[in-house]
Amino acid sequence: MKNSLIFFTILLFAIACSQNEVVVQKPNLPTEIVIPVERLIVKLEAKNRKVKSFSAKGVIFIDNDEFSTNFDFDLKFKKNDSLLVSVYGIFGMEIAQFLLAGKTFTYFDAFNNRVYIGNASNNVVKKFFKVDLSPEEIQNILVGTIEYSGILRENPTLYQIIDGKYFVEFASENWLKKYQITEKGLNLEKFNFIQNGKDLFVANFSNFKKVISGLDDFPYSIQIINYSENSEMKIEYSTISVNQEIYSLKIDIPTDAILMK
Repeated sequence: MKNSLIFFTILLFAIACSQNEVVVQKPNLPTEIVIPVERLIVKLEAKNRKVKSFSAKGVIFIDNDEFSTNFDFDLKFKKNDSLLVSVYGIFGMEIAQFLLAGKTFTYFDAFNNRVYIGNASNNVVKKFFKVDLSPEEIQNILVGTIEYSGILRENPTLYQIIDGKYFVEFASENWLKKYQITEKGLNLEKFNFIQNGKDLFVANFSNFKKVISGLDDFPYSIQIINYSENSEMKIEYSTISVNQEIYSLKIDIPTDAILMK
């Protein structure tokens, strides 16, 4: 009996090693095999690349030191093209539109009939969304993801799976990036950016559902906390469709609108 137990233990060890994968021990649960972190990141990037276009409707809630408000909005996104956000007030009246197209932006203030055109930057995103993010970062977060290519060749300082969730951390001398991803579906649930030991930015994604024309689950609830600006933005989507044809993303500006630069 003892020899059989030893043989069985050796057999399990040999099988695990032959898989060329990381073996992780869950607390109070049997040992299980976890895919190498490089393969996990590649799968996450492949999932991102599936999204060619994204359309959604919902409500945005903004809370900061200046004010607290919410508004209905429509969002349309074409990868490697443009992001268009239309904002509505009471009775469905359009009050503003914001277009990110490459390295430029257009903002139409329908209430005051003014249009602003210029170079896209973090300051532009901050003025419209009240969060300190780059144009690329806000586009990714609005469709429920983040960019992974920057960590593809990095070695994690922590990589484990607990209760069906991957916990991955990457660190440098001054910053720490933390990811929480579901094993099933590879859904990003939380991203945390820490600099010099202080929380700067947290993005939470939840309420995942299948979407129209989509092969994967997408978060219908997104929360962005920007500690450096003491601001919070929440998004509650009511409808989402993915990879449906979007012919053109542009703002129809009235001929009498006042141009501001």
